[in-house]
Amino acid sequence: MSAVQPRPASPGEDNPIVCRLTETLFEVTVSKQNRLNFFSDSVQRLNQNREEAEVTLRNLKTWSPELADSFRIRDPDTLINNPFRLICESDLGHVPFDSENVFRQFIAVSYCWRHDDNDWPGDGSVPSAPWPFSRTFVDAVLSERGVHGGAPEGDANFRREGIWIDQMCIRQSDEVEKQQSIAMMDIIYDRCRKLLILLEDVTFTPEEVSVLEKYNNPWPKTIDEAIWKPEKADVPHLASLCAKVENSRWWSRSWCWHEIEVNKPWSDLRHQYHNHNATFVVKLASSVGNGSAYKLRYMTLQNARHASMSSANYIHGPDFLRKTIRWTIGDNKTSPYQDPPHRGAGTERSSLLGRFFVTSYTDCSIASDIVSISINLCGLALYFVGHFRNHDRVFFVMATLALACGEKRPLTWMDNDYTNDYTLLTLDERGGHGNSWLSRPTGGLDTGLPKFTVGGVRGLHRVSSHHIELDLLFFEAPVEKITDDQVKATYEIFPDNPIKSRKVEFQNQGFNPHMDDSEKDDKFCDSFRRKVLAGACNIGLAGIRRFWAVLEREVVEPSFNNARFVPFAGDDALRPAAKKMVDRLSTSDTCSIPALQDRNSDEEIMLSFLTFLTDPRALYMITPCPGIVRCNEGEGAILGHPALRFLSDYHDQSGYRLAIPTDLVDSPSNVPRVWILQPLEEGEKAKRLDAHGDNNGVSSCNDIGVSDSTGARWRLVGKCLLLGEPSLVLSETDGNMKSRFLALRKRQWVQA
Repeated sequence: MSAVQPRPASPGEDNPIVCRLTETLFEVTVSKQNRLNFFSDSVQRLNQNREEAEVTLRNLKTWSPELADSFRIRDPDTLINNPFRLICESDLGHVPFDSENVFRQFIAVSYCWRHDDNDWPGDGSVPSAPWPFSRTFVDAVLSERGVHGGAPEGDANFRREGIWIDQMCIRQSDEVEKQQSIAMMDIIYDRCRKLLILLEDVTFTPEEVSVLEKYNNPWPKTIDEAIWKPEKADVPHLASLCAKVENSRWWSRSWCWHEIEVNKPWSDLRHQYHNHNATFVVKLASSVGNGSAYKLRYMTLQNARHASMSSANYIHGPDFLRKTIRWTIGDNKTSPYQDPPHRGAGTERSSLLGRFFVTSYTDCSIASDIVSISINLCGLALYFVGHFRNHDRVFFVMATLALACGEKRPLTWMDNDYTNDYTLLTLDERGGHGNSWLSRPTGGLDTGLPKFTVGGVRGLHRVSSHHIELDLLFFEAPVEKITDDQVKATYEIFPDNPIKSRKVEFQNQGFNPHMDDSEKDDKFCDSFRRKVLAGACNIGLAGIRRFWAVLEREVVEPSFNNARFVPFAGDDALRPAAKKMVDRLSTSDTCSIPALQDRNSDEEIMLSFLTFLTDPRALYMITPCPGIVRCNEGEGAILGHPALRFLSDYHDQSGYRLAIPTDLVDSPSNVPRVWILQPLEEGEKAKRLDAHGDNNGVSSCNDIGVSDSTGARWRLVGKCLLLGEPSLVLSETDGNMKSRFLALRKRQWVQA
């Protein structure tokens, strides 16, 4: 799609332009002043975040100029000058403007487009031209104008309330207008008085509606009145109607999800039940005729779903995640609406990729639209003008965009050829696995990714789908393997065989979803736990202090100490083992140990560490520990079990090197930060480039920043965790670019 140029304001835009569609239906292109009244505040908020957009675009232009050409800054003047039309229905023979010839407010409609074959929704209904949906839903939309109280009838004065419907209000043949409208779609749905959601393929039974209205109380006077407590016989009806909504076509569509998300249904404004709460419109079954429309508020649907999920009868089917992921929009931890109003370099903001991953669970016929949707959901002052239908490319575009903004998480992902999940968006444009340095997250799409700092990625130089050029900190010392004798020594601390998992206590005593096969899991994980324990003994007391500080900050506090679980605390039953371990390490630890400041005693730290080791929630981090890597003369860090790209890569690991991207040095330890690399021979590198047809204009080996050496080019074999390391920062100002244990090498070429 061609680049979008700002559209100049029309000389006649001081007045609205009215076009009659039928005797009672009008299309109104509102005046520029009317657009300013509607959108100036929202557009100005985008302008306040222009620095964030400029940082992102500047990085994209440096790393991948071709990709950068697909992005533009969302310019306020461009958005305000874009035509904005509303539909008005009036039996007066004209548009009932007020004295200023403006619309004061409008309602927006979210619905699924019909195709020419009219196969969907399959009930024999046809659109009521010029409306894009059937007459039952047209009447429901019109009846919502002016509904601002408990009375079902609208105020007659609200006939002038406009209606925005994308298919009717955007010139579908005008590519420039369409692209600019997409760029401001989030603003339109944010500024409407109310969002109406039409589910033409959903029909409620009278019994379901009766149960719904039995418990729905729009005006509760107490918290107790607000909580739905359905009778057992009523729960199946609530579960049934919720399932119908979640099985609708609308629920699965990316653009539809975008429309309710940017409407901010969890906000204080949208909780005004009659005035501003999003409203679903479905059909009500009838024994006579085609039935009528039935409306329910978003808050009502939320309450019904919660009441039905809380019962034992709620069925978690195979599509449970795909259908329920939409409800994460109310999570304050990941919502972009908690971000600072002014964002620029150094500002902390919510994850871009978390929003992208939620969108990835929905369907979108044009893959590139997912990029536009994700940008809008994140509040970036950018818009996307690329156009492609390859869903594989979406993953690369969004990962690179996130890196350019400062989100480092794509550098930590590592998949392999035996844990493929083909339900996820992948980067595999040539039909074969392993063509890219960029991997999918091994554990699946994560919608709860943490916040990041804008402009925080500084060690990248070039990025393409098949290679990346970046600064790496290499570990020069060989890996020290955990020996059988070191593992055997752990039986002095934990004589039980296997080490038994502790019981996790829940705040809700009646809720305990943890595994019934704990004994089986303990046997399987015993060797993993003992190797980690042996590794901890190997790095000494100082290393364990660092190790536990990281675990407490990055794992225990965010994941264990939440509303579901009883707060994590050391298990006193393990105190004898903690004392024994402290005594042993105190006699063997000869390195200089810094004084503790405002921290627990070594015994308490050890008790907490051993308790963590036996916690079943920690098993994802308790992987087989292959050894210790030394970071300086007296201190080392524990390496997690490597996740290698191919099974064959495990056979001979003698030629591998370990390095950590400089951008990941200060990143959390609970994600794979260490890259496992294999030197690329020149012949192999040339062969790979020829196969991919992609050199992306990258300079020759002599220009990469390392002397004329094949060591500057690497194959990415895998990644692993690094736990409990001391400071890895090397000073560049005094020339200390290399030590006996660490070496900083810039502009290293890495590919699959």
